[in-house]
Amino acid sequence: MEMSKAALPARYGFASKANEAHPRFSEYQRYRSSMSRLLVDSSNFSDWLRQVEYQEALDAEKKHPRFIEWQRAFIAGKMGRPGFLIDGKPPKNFSQWLANGGAF
Repeated sequence: MEMSKAALPARYGFASKANEAHPRFSEYQRYRSSMSRLLVDSSNFSDWLRQVEYQEALDAEKKHPRFIEWQRAFIAGKMGRPGFLIDGKPPKNFSQWLANGGAF
């Protein structure tokens, strides 16, 4: 008799011995444990770390004083305005826009 996949325990993400030396590994273990209790497969350590660092970078951008200005322009659809373009193209993200002078 075969068991339904729903009845199987959640899959732990892969973490090597080298990953265990990483300073954020204990945080990953808490994440992995939480996912297991929720019966959800957890990400591999490298994928989890990349996502956490990416989210931290986004959170840091949101704290920048000009982020609201960028967001309002983005929502208003002003990305195609001549002063907003970088080499004839709209910026891909806030960091690129800011690095190129943050002009409209």
